Parts: sequence; C-alpha cells; structure tokens
Amino acid sequence: MNVYDTLKERGYIQKTSNDDGIKKLLENPPVTIYEGFDPTAKSLHIGQLSNIIVLKYLQDAGHKIIFLVGGGTGLIGDPTDKAQTRPMLSLDELNTNAEALKKQAEKLLLRFDGENPAIILNNADWIANANVKDYLRNITSKISANFLLTLETFKKRLVANQHLSLMEFLYPSLQAWDYLHLFEKYNCKLQVGGSDQWANILTGVNLVQSVHQEEVFALTWPLVTDSAGVKIGKTSEGEKVWLDPEMSSAFDCYQFLQSIDDASVEDLLKRLTFLPLTEIAEIIKDKRKAQRRLAYEVTKLVHGEEKAKGAENKSESVFGNEGSPDVSIHIKDLGLSEDGLIEDLLIKSQIVTSKSELKRLIDQKGISINGITLTNQDKKLAEFFDGKEFIKIQKGKRKAVLLKKE
Repeated sequence: MNVYDTLKERGYIQKTSNDDGIKKLLENPPVTIYEGFDPTAKSLHIGQLSNIIVLKYLQDAGHKIIFLVGGGTGLIGDPTDKAQTRPMLSLDELNTNAEALKKQAEKLLLRFDGENPAIILNNADWIANANVKDYLRNITSKISANFLLTLETFKKRLVANQHLSLMEFLYPSLQAWDYLHLFEKYNCKLQVGGSDQWANILTGVNLVQSVHQEEVFALTWPLVTDSAGVKIGKTSEGEKVWLDPEMSSAFDCYQFLQSIDDASVEDLLKRLTFLPLTEIAEIIKDKRKAQRRLAYEVTKLVHGEEKAKGAENKSESVFGNEGSPDVSIHIKDLGLSEDGLIEDLLIKSQIVTSKSELKRLIDQKGISINGITLTNQDKKLAEFFDGKEFIKIQKGKRKAVLLKKE
C-alpha cells in the first residue's frame, strides 16, 4: 500500500496542493520531505505527537525526512491564529529550546542514524544573518501581498482593527524561504504540517514555483482536537502535557489521555498510535476500555513500556475502573498545605460551594476521600495524605477530583 493511502485511511490528510501529484510522488522513494518545528518551548506537547508519527510513516516508507527547527523564524514568531503579537523570545532562549527539540527528536520515533537517517536542520543557519537586500530582492519580490492579505489570520486582525506589525506580515515569506532553501540544497519536494500551517506552506509552494518553475507540494493534516474542536494538549488545569518526561510525567500523560471524551477516542487511536485499524474497530466497542488503551499506548510511545505500565497501575490503584478524575489540583495552587483543613480544601477547590452544602453532603454520606466516607470536615489534609502523593476526593457518584501534594 502507498504510504499516502495509509495516511489517508488513518485520518492524517486534510488538505493537499495536488492529491494525485503527491500520491504519485510518494510511490517512488526516496522523496525528501520536511516539517518545521517552532522552538517557542523546550519540548513538543502531546498534540504534536501526531506530527512525529506522520514523519515516521514517511521515513519507514523509504522517504528522506528533514526535521527543521525554526531558530530563525522563531526570532519573529508565527502569527497564525494569534489575536495579538506573540511575545518575542531572546536569542539565547531560542537557541536553548532549539537544542532541546533536537535532542527530543532523536529520542522519539524518528531514526537519525543507521539506514535512511533523518536529518536535523536549523533555519537560523540561513535566516539569522541574512543579507536584507538579498531577502527583499530574491524572496519578498516573488511573494504576492495580495495573497497574504487573504490569509485568515491577517484578515481577522484587520477587520477587528487589531495591531498587525510588518514583522508579522512578513512571517510567511520567511517560512517560504525555508522551502526554497531546502528545495535548492536538498531537492525537497514536499512540506507537511498541521492544518493551521496551510497558508504558510502554500506560500512556500508558490515561491518555489515562481523561482524555479517546478511543482513542489503541500500536505496538511487536521489538528488533534477533542469532539468540540478544541486543541488537545492541555490538562483541565490549563497545563500543557509535554513529551519531555522532565516536564510532564508518565502518570500525567496517562491520566490526561484517559480523560479524553468518548467521541474523540477512535480518531486519537488512529492518529496517536500504530494499532491496526481492525484492532481499533474492536477496541472502541467498549469506550471505557478504549480510553485506557489509548492512554497506555500513547504513554508507552512517549515514556516507554515500563513507565506506561507503572502509570496504568497507579491509575487503577487510585481510581479502579472508574477512570480518571474530572480535574486534578495541586494544594499549593489553593494556598494550602498539609496542615490545612479538609473543609477549606473542599470550598477553595469549588468541590462544594459553601459550608452548608458540605454539611449536607456529609450528613448524606455524599463525599468520600480515598474510598472512605467523610464524617468530619475539621480534619487536616495531612491525615489523608499520610505519605501518599495524592488523594482522591469523590463527590456523589460522578464528580472525582485528584488532589496532588506536589
């Protein structure tokens, strides 16, 4: 099967510049393909795992992969889908993040040595110290401002009368320059990325065709979202789930994915795991088991089998077959310590709205902690932690909260 067909049936293809052209291109490996990664953080997040998986499919099919770190474009910051100018990072911050992404890429699914190794490049090598005159004459002169003004990000800013700097307006031209450079130096014929990058990628396609009168291609996939269309990658506390184990633990990864809504599980099993489609069709018949399988498989990819099993066991010891909590809270975020009262915790965390509601629930035996019915609101948190990393608070049959000590 052509790798294009594999990507299509697993839901990775949303838009292309030429369906038939790309399918024919991928029939004859090796084709040089690249994707750019913005070094605005020291790690990729869980939603970007699908990007790496697509690159692995392409590499395993015999194609040459370029993992491009945007050390040069990061000096500007991608304005796509941003209502205001992004905070600019310092050169030192970008360099630190770029180096961290390189190391992370090497630890993930791609091969950077042995047979058909991927290569890592940094566009700072041709952008950071570029000659302004050459950039204006050779790059911007070939890109239509009329086209840029049609881009949704810029149109929204202009309609809302929000500030749009010339720096941001020129960002697509810098990303297009990447494509031109990689075409000229590495004969790169295809750029891939998330659907939010379609306009930037297409700008590059147009630039290469304008300069060299040769067709190159663009392929994008849907962003990883829940059933409501919200990007997946943040916990209920607003914290991102990172692929770096020092930034997000295996347990955090497992719990996050186990709480994914039922309607999203099938799509994520297709796009965040390598499980056969026939097996996925069987798994999703039991939504609860499907959530746990998704959590386990993805945690295994990111953190390894041993830590995935540990996260699975820890989750089952805390929640049994009930699944993950509705929300996780750190006691320090509530301004509490282990010396605080359980009553203060329940009110500050909004598990209950008042002392009277708490008293009523206690009388009705409606609140339990670590599986034991709460009978006294004046107890200290230390009594419940008692050497544990976290405690589970259950309100009624539905609402569960995981309270973390650290």
